[in-house]
Amino acid sequence: MDAWWTLLLLALGLASDAMAVAIATGIRARKVPVIGGLAFGIWCGGFQGAMPALGYAGALALGTWIAAVDHWIAFVVLGGIGVKLAIDGLKTHEDAPPSPWPRVQMQISLALATSIDALVAGVTLPALGLGMLWPALAIGGITLVLVLIGAFLGRHLGVRIGRRAEVVGGVLLMVIGTRILISHLMAS
Repeated sequence: MDAWWTLLLLALGLASDAMAVAIATGIRARKVPVIGGLAFGIWCGGFQGAMPALGYAGALALGTWIAAVDHWIAFVVLGGIGVKLAIDGLKTHEDAPPSPWPRVQMQISLALATSIDALVAGVTLPALGLGMLWPALAIGGITLVLVLIGAFLGRHLGVRIGRRAEVVGGVLLMVIGTRILISHLMAS
């Protein structure tokens, strides 16, 4: 039973970045289409579920290389998107309409950036003794649910605080990327 609790905590930890990105995305858009929010949740959950399987499979060949660069990739992608959002938010007037819900390419970029940690976590999953299917399903499913909650929570926050929300969302993405980088550098 301890392995299942460990898996639950791991899944929640891995999903937290994706949820925070979903909140920032919802803040920026202030309108979350149900299909768009569900698609974003599926992208994030899919990447979060698939990455541990890839990490498990590639542990022998690429484990140390992935661990050496994953935090830098997340930092650059999330930081770059965050800077762009914050700048756009500072340039836009308060009465400007909200940004559209992100296109599929942006959703995939965000899902990929937030799932890189799951790739490295996959290297540790054999120690749980649960196989690969159940951890992948649990991590992906929990991520999907938390991203949906985050997107709609962000939408409500965005409506309340207006265009400043875009700056807040951008700063949040930069903080997430920086947190990932610092946590990996401190662990090294």
